[in-house]
Amino acid sequence: MRTAIIVVAAFASGSVVTAWLTAPAAARPQPTATTQFRPTVTTELLRTDLADWCPGKEVVITVAANGPRDAAFGRHFHPGHSFSWIIEGSQTVHPDGAAPYDVTIGDIIHEEPFEISATGNAAPTKVLVLRILEKGQPATTNVI
Repeated sequence: MRTAIIVVAAFASGSVVTAWLTAPAAARPQPTATTQFRPTVTTELLRTDLADWCPGKEVVITVAANGPRDAAFGRHFHPGHSFSWIIEGSQTVHPDGAAPYDVTIGDIIHEEPFEISATGNAAPTKVLVLRILEKGQPATTNVI
């Protein structure tokens, strides 16, 4: 009985997350006149302390729904490892000191700690992001 309850709960949770991740574009926030370049809605799904396994570190998993944006406005870095999986749309990544490259649905990007880059996209995208960070550090720091 207990196993059946756990299986049903896991299935229901998976169904809810799948429905949310695959919501139609019309249901997502759209750019407005005041948010022309970087309308981004970030939803934190999980934050967990790695405790004794990796003291002082935590894992943060988020979903970012990005509106259209020009890469010129978004140079940044992450203070820890960042892994991004493109769920919808495509982006062009502009790493400092390297050639830009395109990523599309199903691609995974790994950004090293303190690696400076910018990302541009002509149409909305949805990205699942997993970061390993020092506890208390911001996930992203903008670079001027």
